[in-house]
Amino acid sequence: MAVMDEVGIDISEHISDLIDAYDDTPLDVVVTVCDDAAENCPYLPARKHNLHQGFEDPSAVKGAEEEKRAAFRRIRDELADWIDETFPTDR
Repeated sequence: MAVMDEVGIDISEHISDLIDAYDDTPLDVVVTVCDDAAENCPYLPARKHNLHQGFEDPSAVKGAEEEKRAAFRRIRDELADWIDETFPTDR
């Protein structure tokens, strides 16, 4: 949460949903972002497009607390860049 707070994003109220919650929900686009999601996660069909972009899991990084936090910052920034490139908006 701390590295998201650093860029002004509050995720303190966010939760992970079980994939079963979407069994009967038609989704236009499904995006997976884990390194191994394409191989190990259950397939969730999209009506229009399934998109996968792998990112290292920062929670798997070993080392001192600052090294771990640096990994979370790096992945946060990589995700933000990828989102901006993949889903451009007129901001």
